[in-house]
Amino acid sequence: MSHALTRIALSTAVVICATHTVHAELTLITQFNPNNMIEIDSIAFDYISDTVWVYGENASDLRQYSTSGVFLQAIPRPGEQSNDADLDIASEELVINETLVPAGTLLFTNGETDTAEIYAIDPDTGDVLATLNTAFGVDHVVGGAYHSERNTFFLVQDRGPSLEADENIIAEIDPVDGSVLNSFKIDHLLPDFFVRYGDIDISPVLGGLYVVSDSQTSIAHFSPGGSFIRTLDLPVGVSGLSGIGLADDESGSAWVTSQSGVISLLNGFSMTVLLGDLNGDGFVGI
Repeated sequence: MSHALTRIALSTAVVICATHTVHAELTLITQFNPNNMIEIDSIAFDYISDTVWVYGENASDLRQYSTSGVFLQAIPRPGEQSNDADLDIASEELVINETLVPAGTLLFTNGETDTAEIYAIDPDTGDVLATLNTAFGVDHVVGGAYHSERNTFFLVQDRGPSLEADENIIAEIDPVDGSVLNSFKIDHLLPDFFVRYGDIDISPVLGGLYVVSDSQTSIAHFSPGGSFIRTLDLPVGVSGLSGIGLADDESGSAWVTSQSGVISLLNGFSMTVLLGDLNGDGFVGI
């Protein structure tokens, strides 16, 4: 059995038509609000230490918390002060700008001005291991995540650019030279979904792209090749999302943060949807 089909077998398969809009509901498991943070731009789930990392708006550091909300440590933020940034965890070792970085490395995307930069950071020391200057962004790149199956990064540009052609875009990025390999506009696939403060993360089980925005009441789900799959409605008590960090297991859970600083654990991401090979990208599920 292929690796992709093995992953699909982890959960119950539901066959649908690729053009059918699918809505799914999420459930709220738990919440906490770090008492020393007011506004949070991004969040990542560290599957190695079972902790969450967050970055506050224009903050000078990146902060680590236990899943019960206990503050653990802070390390310096690389690059310029930003309120357009994101955090991710490398799920495997990868090469960034010709430097090999280990699994568990903290990945910080800074999209404040011009094109975005991606920093690989040692989560224990705060040392910058590698820096990638990408060719994507017109200020305000608000989210970034590493796709282990494709060995690429996916970044999301918000609706801030003055030209409509430059806004609300997801781009796939080469991790070695930062070039743009592919891109698609979110609002061409889902007309009423616009990213303001927001984020993108990738399913560790099947590789789908999940996008949040503080102006939306649902999470949008796309294939890596640029096909819309479904939306997931937010549960009562969760709104204004600026960050998402999917868990690296088969639980179907994700940590999300609101821009106002409330961190929530949601469940309900694990339903498998067989869609065939959309856009020839080898994507056969969520």
